[in-house]
Amino acid sequence: MKELWRPVVGLEGKYLVSNVGRVWSVRLNAPLSLVLLAGKYPACNINRKMHKVHHLVAEAWHGPRPEGLLCLHRDDDKLNNTPENLYWGTQSQNMRDCIRNGHRQDQAGTANPSAKLDPDKVRAIRSAEGTCAGIGKQFGIHAQTVSLIKRGKLWATVE
Repeated sequence: MKELWRPVVGLEGKYLVSNVGRVWSVRLNAPLSLVLLAGKYPACNINRKMHKVHHLVAEAWHGPRPEGLLCLHRDDDKLNNTPENLYWGTQSQNMRDCIRNGHRQDQAGTANPSAKLDPDKVRAIRSAEGTCAGIGKQFGIHAQTVSLIKRGKLWATVE
């Protein structure tokens, strides 16, 4: 891959960031040293403030971070800071990436260690007559949970 450089957003003319995750000081005409924050995120010190490299790359190639979104790694490799691997996304998308990439177990349904229900109990709740509060007491769950199950908002994969 050919290394390409773009200005660091907000510090144009002073620092550059490359498509392979290197940061360059224009004044020093040299690369900045990188350290690992929390043992996993490459970062550099710019004006006495630590900047995560993946944020610098994403802003340079994908524009400023939209409010409420995070900078995510498609492959969950915190050292792979190429523009193709980075995108702005939600925490939910980050969790789906983790599950897809095998870095986190899907804990939906009975895979959740704190699950109180199983598919048979869910079917029983859906067919049960009475108030949500009464059904909830019978199964040891909250009335709102009963309502969500009956409306197909929870345990939607169980028929």
